[in-house]
Amino acid sequence: MDARARAKELITLGKFEQLRQLADDGDSDAKWMYAQLLVLRKDEATLRAQEDYCRLAALLARQKRIDELRVVVDAHCPDAVPRLVDLLAEQGLLDELVERGAAGSHAANRKVAEILVAQGRIDELREQADAGNHSAVAALARILADRGDVDGLRALAHHRITDDQLIKALTAAKRYTEALVLQRAKAARRKSWTEELAVTRLLYLAGLEDELRERAETDKDALAYLVRFYEWKGRVEDLRAIAETGHEEASWRLIELLRERQDVDELKKYADRGDRTAARALVRVYREQGRVDEVRELARSDIAGARAALAELLRERGEIDELRELAADPRHPAVRELTRWLSEHQDVDELEALAETGEPWAMAALAERAPQRLWPRAQAGDSQATHYLAKVYYERDDVDQLRRLAAFGNQEVQLKFVRTLARLDMFDELKARAEADEPHAQSSWVDALAETGRVDELRALADSGVAVAAIRLAEVLGELGRFDEVVARAEAGDKWASQHLSFVIAPPYNDNPEDRVRP
Repeated sequence: MDARARAKELITLGKFEQLRQLADDGDSDAKWMYAQLLVLRKDEATLRAQEDYCRLAALLARQKRIDELRVVVDAHCPDAVPRLVDLLAEQGLLDELVERGAAGSHAANRKVAEILVAQGRIDELREQADAGNHSAVAALARILADRGDVDGLRALAHHRITDDQLIKALTAAKRYTEALVLQRAKAARRKSWTEELAVTRLLYLAGLEDELRERAETDKDALAYLVRFYEWKGRVEDLRAIAETGHEEASWRLIELLRERQDVDELKKYADRGDRTAARALVRVYREQGRVDEVRELARSDIAGARAALAELLRERGEIDELRELAADPRHPAVRELTRWLSEHQDVDELEALAETGEPWAMAALAERAPQRLWPRAQAGDSQATHYLAKVYYERDDVDQLRRLAAFGNQEVQLKFVRTLARLDMFDELKARAEADEPHAQSSWVDALAETGRVDELRALADSGVAVAAIRLAEVLGELGRFDEVVARAEAGDKWASQHLSFVIAPPYNDNPEDRVRP
């Protein structure tokens, strides 16, 4: 176990005194984590005694003590400037942010630019840009590019950071030649693959075929753009020539072009060679043209979705007898299309007959159209019928029917029922069912307490030994910034509080911050 893992384990186990001893012995990971713990505990006295000013700044920022934070940042911990900047912005102290930016604070300059953009104060943003605020320059350039203000961007051209936005604006205005001049210069400076790719893209947009073809001889990205160029211009033979070299993108773009032109003869030729993409395109063309005989012929060989296309055509044309014949095979797409037709025409009797075979499409449709027909099966313990009824009632927020259905003891239904109670704010019934220890009710009740911020009730459940309540209590207290209580609970032996602290202080590497909630 490495030093970081060892220190983290001590937090997870609530052994904070051992963590402190390890920190005092010089373990850097333990020292860092213990300092974080002091911040969460709001132990200002210890932080001051240890002269840990950067952690003290973190605590002062949490407590919104801006005057003391200024002193600590300016006198002891310049690395904490971003915390001060965030607090200044939160309290609307823009003038001080501007002053700090003018004094050289990049963090302040970034925040000034963000505020001015958010408030639509573009003239002041321009003043900041003129005063040398590079964040303001970048923000102004983005705004001008979005507006297509090429002249405004050219006025900022002495700032290299505006190049990208000027190229973007010129491209959006279809002034490709001008954009290409700038992009070539940029590519020459940076000499990177991405910049050269941007040049190639502009050649494509500008229609400079000769240079694009020349690049394509040695550059696979240029070849890809040449393929797209030929498709864009509808040049079948040029596209075919590249496709015949084995170029995959050229092959499928050729087929797509033939499909758009509805060139049945060409598509059939490729399909006969075993090209599945061409076969799918051919089926699609026949489908669009309503050529049911041709689709039927392809469907006999089960070619590239032809069976599904045939079933759709038959439903649309109302040729239900043939659709029924095909639906005799439960694996045929005709089953789905027959179900759709019966549902659309409200033929509940035949839909019920089909549902009695266990056909999922039919059962889902029957639950939607005539749920009462599935109740006898649900009462008899048919889990499939119960599932489709529960799905419909849950989507409709029909809590009364879910309550009836839940009485049969199906776990899925009971979960949907208590979730619906929570969703409809029917907390009294949810609480009563949780106290009666009904399935899923307690976890749903705990979630409802957490989501509505009812901390006292959540704490009472946690103290009574309900683990899920203890987990959610630690989360909610953390979200409210009340980590001192989380620490106190951990010190009192609440393992869930300890685990939450461990997760907050030392989250997993490469973890999504949005998921850093539950240990």
